Amino acid sequence: MTTQLVFVSGTWGSDWAHAESPFCQMLEAKDFAPIRFQGWTENLDGVPNILSKGRKHRDWIAGGYALAYFLSRLDYLDRNLIAHSHGINPVLYAPALTKIKIRRLISICSPVRADMDATATEAVTCIERWRHVASIDWDFMQWAGEMLDGHLQLTRERRWRQATENVYIKGIGHSNLFKPPWFDRWEQDGMLDMLRVWGTDAIHLVG
Repeated sequence: MTTQLVFVSGTWGSDWAHAESPFCQMLEAKDFAPIRFQGWTENLDGVPNILSKGRKHRDWIAGGYALAYFLSRLDYLDRNLIAHSHGINPVLYAPALTKIKIRRLISICSPVRADMDATATEAVTCIERWRHVASIDWDFMQWAGEMLDGHLQLTRERRWRQATENVYIKGIGHSNLFKPPWFDRWEQDGMLDMLRVWGTDAIHLVG
């Protein structure tokens, strides 16, 4: 059974989410049907209010509404998301604001921001299962994405307390999981099995 995947890129987009990318080709060979959501600006939006002139999270919120509409056109079993970096923020705003239900969510090296904590708490009531994957080593981009949320700690836990599970992998940097040398980890760590729609899922939905 082919499983639909929805990609949500982080700040300024990423090559991994394009249809011709090696990551997409790998997934298609394993009976997934990936599509990139392009309904948010992919701009850096996590600056303090003093810099954003009161427009903090404007892009993430707008992206959340756009994503909710996009997902509403898909069957529930097709709402399987992979979000990279700041892509997690419109993903969390979508269910928090609209109560759209998400079957599966994998976030990769997404900044764990204090100013998104309440939104994540609201969002998880509509997410069946969420796995957050982070590097066990230094990830400058994730760290930098956490530094302007109003809580300027030098170290962070890299753990979403709202996620169903948090997984730490050595050596993945910020985006290595989307590169061919790391593709085996998606199978080995059970990420693809988590995303897959099995025959029993469809039977349960119909029943």
